[in-house]
Amino acid sequence: TDGGANPFAAAVDYGSGEQWVVDTNEKAKWDNLFYSLGPVGAPEVLTGAKVRSVMLESGLSNDVLRRLWDLADIDADGKLDADEFALA
Repeated sequence: TDGGANPFAAAVDYGSGEQWVVDTNEKAKWDNLFYSLGPVGAPEVLTGAKVRSVMLESGLSNDVLRRLWDLADIDADGKLDADEFALA
């Protein structure tokens, strides 16, 4: 596969319309991690294959990680840009 999908996939819609806020210090921390994972493209994005291991380190269940991915992948392209990554 091309890695362009939710690595915790399930066909469930979690749309809630909620807004998430990441403060400046947290955003800088997540940006550093995002760029250390080698994003590609324009705009730069990370595939599920690259993000999966980082998300698994959280210790959260696959169900929770699937929901986080679906909520963070705002444009539903199966990849995370820096802002989406900070949300995840």
